[in-house]
Amino acid sequence: EGNGDDCFDPALNTALKREIKLAKKDAVPENYIYRVIQFAKQGYTSMSFNTYDTDWDSDAYLTVSGQNSNNSVSLKDNFLRAVEADGDWQLTARKDGKVLKTLKARDLWEKIGYAAWASADPGLHFNTTMNDWHTCA
Repeated sequence: EGNGDDCFDPALNTALKREIKLAKKDAVPENYIYRVIQFAKQGYTSMSFNTYDTDWDSDAYLTVSGQNSNNSVSLKDNFLRAVEADGDWQLTARKDGKVLKTLKARDLWEKIGYAAWASADPGLHFNTTMNDWHTCA
């Protein structure tokens, strides 16, 4: 609604004002809303934004490098025993426990150690020990 630049001003364009309110209600970040209005002023008639969810296997986790984050690996005693014995270790899906990949435990341990040396991540969470020592268990 409106002529010229008036159509891009929510104070002068009631339809735009209504849509901005709806977008905010749907948790669209305010800077996105106003950036889209700026693009519309420049003549853009459509655009798309990638959307991500919090599923561990989603693209959201594939888009971050891990820098400036705090990552931890949960280790069980049987993993450490497999490292000592140079045995295999199965990587499993979080949701259904399906085996996704089998690799040498010692090789994985070396990669974890190198990553921790190079970047201070990952931290280690000794799952079995923590559960064994838990006072409510």
